[in-house]
Amino acid sequence: MRNKLAHLLTGAALVLAFGSTQVFAQAQPGGVKIGGNANQTTTVLGTTNTTALGLGSEAKTRIGSVGAGTDVGGNLNQTTTVLGTTNTTALGLGAKAATGIGVVAGAKVGGNVNQTTTVLGTTNTTALGLGTKACTTIGSIGENPDC
Repeated sequence: MRNKLAHLLTGAALVLAFGSTQVFAQAQPGGVKIGGNANQTTTVLGTTNTTALGLGSEAKTRIGSVGAGTDVGGNLNQTTTVLGTTNTTALGLGAKAATGIGVVAGAKVGGNVNQTTTVLGTTNTTALGLGTKACTTIGSIGENPDC
């Protein structure tokens, strides 16, 4: 693949589950090898809700992120735009919640990284419970792996 272009239009995603819940709106989730340049455009127009309920609850939302195991031989051009509201909530004994928007973490890039991340809506990351942990990462290059 010389050029990888992913354009995701997400109106709304609502996930309720017992246990672990993850919503990924991303083009290069890991394990992808691109010989040339990678162009990734992610746009979320509506509301994204990710909720985990239960004893070992864990909720993760990744929007426009490039993860570990992604190998780009050339440049990485990434544009992430979130126009709606993003809610990530974990409720329960081992609750953890993590939101990553426009994160480049653990990827190998042979050329330049050009990144634009715009969030015009509200981002809420909440963990409630005995082992609570919540984190939000927006437009970072480096560590996130879900904080």
